Amino acid sequence: MRHFGDIDQPGLSSDEARTVATGEGLLPVAAHGERQWFKSRALAAVFSRDLLLSLASSALDVGLFLLCSSMGLEIAAATFWARGFSAIFNFVGCKYLVFRRTSRREIVREILSYAVLALLLVMASAWLVRILREQMGIPLAMCKLVADGGLYGIAFLIKQLAIFQPVQHVTDTAMQAD
Repeated sequence: MRHFGDIDQPGLSSDEARTVATGEGLLPVAAHGERQWFKSRALAAVFSRDLLLSLASSALDVGLFLLCSSMGLEIAAATFWARGFSAIFNFVGCKYLVFRRTSRREIVREILSYAVLALLLVMASAWLVRILREQMGIPLAMCKLVADGGLYGIAFLIKQLAIFQPVQHVTDTAMQAD
């Protein structure tokens, strides 16, 4: 069920005018609090899917890194190939499974935005790990977990709000034009 915003209907109270557009037509929504609850549940579901995908991408990254290393590739090359394949896996998963965007209309923008985000995250992670290690003396593994854990939350928000944008709200006039 996709929310397309409230639709003003003359002669109805504000509670009666609250509607949700679905494929089957318009259905009434109870109160604002209930709508917020549904939005919270939807956000939690998206976040959970993203977290599971991130864990799967990380496992793929480590597995491919170990495979490439065992085949004799240098660490830099093994890292490049493993990160590259896991990034493609993560992008496809984010687009189609996490944020459920099936439109190909925005694919070039999404790919470029995702690539820029991935590059910025790698640089930010390296910088944060270095700062935490050198300035605070935290063990390297803990630095990596702290840095990437904090960056994960930021990356999730950027992916949701900027890269894989939610369905836009439809106005009354746009719905009446259909």
